[in-house]
Amino acid sequence: MGRVADLSGIQFQLLNRSKGAAVRGPRAQADRDLYKAHMQMYLKQIPNLTIAVESVNDLHIDDAKQTVQGVITQNGETITSRKVIITTGTFLRGMIHIGLEKYPAGRHLRNSADVEPPSIGLSATLARYNFPLGRLTTGTPPRIDGRTINYEGLHKQPSEDPPVPFSYMHEETGIPLAHGLVSCYITHTNEEAHAVIRRNAHLLPTFSFNEGKGVGPRYCPAIEKKIIRFPEKTQHQVWLEPEGLNTPVVYPGGLNTALPAAEQLEFLRKIKGLENVTMVRPGYAVEYDFCDPRSLLHTLETKLINGLYFAGQINGTTGYEEAAAQGLIAGLNAGLSARHKDPFTIDRTQGYIGVLIDDLVSLGTKEPYRMFTSRAEYRLSLRADNADVRLTEKGFHSGCVTPQRFDMSRRKQDRLNQALSLLRKYEMSCFDWKKFGIVNRQDGSWRAAADMLCFPDVTLETVENIIRQNPSPTPFKANDKTTVTSSNIPSTRSGIDTSVNQPVSTDSQFHTPTPTSTPTPTHIGTNSKSAVTVKSYYDVSLIPKELHYRDYIETECRYSRYLERQAKEMNVFRKENNFFLPADLDYSTLPSLSAEEIQKLNEAKPATIYAASRISGVTPATIVFLYRYVIRAASSKGNRADTDADAVVDVDDDQMEQLNA
Repeated sequence: MGRVADLSGIQFQLLNRSKGAAVRGPRAQADRDLYKAHMQMYLKQIPNLTIAVESVNDLHIDDAKQTVQGVITQNGETITSRKVIITTGTFLRGMIHIGLEKYPAGRHLRNSADVEPPSIGLSATLARYNFPLGRLTTGTPPRIDGRTINYEGLHKQPSEDPPVPFSYMHEETGIPLAHGLVSCYITHTNEEAHAVIRRNAHLLPTFSFNEGKGVGPRYCPAIEKKIIRFPEKTQHQVWLEPEGLNTPVVYPGGLNTALPAAEQLEFLRKIKGLENVTMVRPGYAVEYDFCDPRSLLHTLETKLINGLYFAGQINGTTGYEEAAAQGLIAGLNAGLSARHKDPFTIDRTQGYIGVLIDDLVSLGTKEPYRMFTSRAEYRLSLRADNADVRLTEKGFHSGCVTPQRFDMSRRKQDRLNQALSLLRKYEMSCFDWKKFGIVNRQDGSWRAAADMLCFPDVTLETVENIIRQNPSPTPFKANDKTTVTSSNIPSTRSGIDTSVNQPVSTDSQFHTPTPTSTPTPTHIGTNSKSAVTVKSYYDVSLIPKELHYRDYIETECRYSRYLERQAKEMNVFRKENNFFLPADLDYSTLPSLSAEEIQKLNEAKPATIYAASRISGVTPATIVFLYRYVIRAASSKGNRADTDADAVVDVDDDQMEQLNA
């Protein structure tokens, strides 16, 4: 998806660039036609993949084994399969609403009055097998003709230049459409537009649940709900986003609505820049079935039917990124399970996908779930700029990352590690740093270049220039010197020999390496396919020039203390998450549990103590009891097969203290 987004992207932004690294996120706006074409091209190149276009009406299930065996199409054909993934979006008993008019459909065809029919049979089958179904609503804005927009006076939002690719596979080649990127524009609603909406509120849809109000996204609601919910606001932002390079259609983000078409056009024409706009297609709301995600495992396989997986809006999330993330995990696990391999999961310390899925399967949701950085406990460690560092190797071992991509990631990590090594090893006394203009505490201590990046207004470029001017800093105490070799520069790449020595003198007390002379670059690994050059620690050319590399290096140095603290917290979490509960445990047989706890624990069947602690209504006292139960059960067996022995030993007392607290 990242590669296809790069190939079809027409506008790129790094959101929250002015804020901290933990909340920054890349955003790409893709040409819809190009995205579709490129994605189909990639899919057709995958070996052994057969693509069939057909509506699925039902599931083929072995009732005796409670195992899926395939699907039944609308034409009555049975396609056998050991694994099935349902990604129905808004199609499960979908019902579209425009004003007081409603009709069964999953969605409208693009910019058309024609619709795609809903999935009725599949929803009935899930209900028949006792899946806990509910209803949610969502919506989409009207589409407008960009040729009828007056852009004069609107706030222009050009694409970033140069655009940063989503995929690191395109770091060298760049974005294909980089010279033809488009601008978006920002306008705002006003009191006149709000008045039209208030005046016609009686024409809004009546949904089939929640007293007719439905349950839509809290954080991206319809414009009419914004106006009702925030009456004190006199305007709301609207993003005018072109849908492609070869279409005049514009998507007015922020204007989801289900008013009748005539009223939609009326309030659109009250907005600055849209006074003479033509509407290509009205917006609408859609209500649809979803399944309580607490009926899923962390692999997104259902607990009721073996081999059946759910992903996307069927699990109660919004679409877009949340749905795509689930599709990745469900598809990967279905494939691994079909080949009898270990499942693939991402926990809360490894990625936002882990946070998303853990929230869903542990807590469920009563409204369309959106993923925010604030939902993650370790968001400083889960940045967009280190996603490949965190997950590429894990993906490679699961089989979803190609050797080419894995090798590229390892080479990138080598470059980052060498630069970080240089910055952490290059040290001067606090007095010498002050001579170069960096004011710091004058206590006689020695500080590394990496530490200087923690000071306000000190950038990587600042430190880089200092190292360039003074590549061989004078040691504060020049005695008791030892030799440091080039093997101290870390290399993560396999097959590279870094054992050739480069003599460097260092003060053992202050651990400050100082080159005795400017070393000649040494080529090592000459018997391998390519020669590699290892240079002095203080050769500033080891610091990459690429902007995204430099952003990563600055962040790692600037927030190093926080990252170290977070790493310790993540280790504690992993140990806590290694206390496994028996899958067949009947909680009604345990003493001291309330009726509510027994019901919820038996329904959820949490895999670990940590998962149990996240279930609403389960008290801290019960968590302590379960913890002791696991320890006693493991001890009575004479082994600790169901627990992490080291975790039990290491955190027993601390764990009990925290739980009792």
